[in-house]
Amino acid sequence: MLFAWGFCCPNGLLAARHFKTAWPGGTIRKWKYWFTIHMSFQSVLFALVVLAFMIMLINLTGYSTLSKLPYSAHPLLGFITFFLAFSNLFFAWMLITSTGGRRSLFRNFHLCVGLLAHAFSVPLILTGFQMPKMGIQMCSSKAYSGMYLVSLIFYATVEVVLEVLGYKILFKIKSSFVTVYLLMFTEMREKLEPFGLDAEMVIQRIAQVRHVCVHIFSNSGIGYSYIVPTYGQCNLLEVQTVA
Repeated sequence: MLFAWGFCCPNGLLAARHFKTAWPGGTIRKWKYWFTIHMSFQSVLFALVVLAFMIMLINLTGYSTLSKLPYSAHPLLGFITFFLAFSNLFFAWMLITSTGGRRSLFRNFHLCVGLLAHAFSVPLILTGFQMPKMGIQMCSSKAYSGMYLVSLIFYATVEVVLEVLGYKILFKIKSSFVTVYLLMFTEMREKLEPFGLDAEMVIQRIAQVRHVCVHIFSNSGIGYSYIVPTYGQCNLLEVQTVA
């Protein structure tokens, strides 16, 4: 369980959260790299969870009889975490096979259930290390708990660093986009005004539609064409004049 929830789960989450834009165009049997990494880690995680659940049932031949905290909380947390992991497998399948609004719904379910399972796994593992049957032949429970806490701190730090870097990159992209947009509008204004067109009106219309095609021609046959992507409804605006 230390390997499952302390290594596979956080790495699978990091791959899905931060590696979607990495390796553009790269695939393994039509699966993107981030999806292959995410699915591999989560598959190993689910297999280990099922194995641990089966070992527990066979060893105890039923539900635990422990009644003293924190020991009594471990079995309940185990059942909850197992149910969340199993249900998230269903949500993942529905996410892959769905389209449109249903896909967005199952994406949110998959994300929330996955984060909830990871959250429940923290007290599950920490209480498991304190169980009476936890022997000291290989390592003490304190050492196991320390290893797990170190891994949590490490992955939390990595997550924060990647989030900060991601927002910085996104800010630079947006700044560059705005700069290019302003330069393009300035150039269009210079090209439109000699033909007697209201540049401000054209720019406002561009801001209201998604794709705009502007054609400007003169008597000499010289023309200018602009294909402008924006954020409104998908319309086509054509401005044509002959000087």
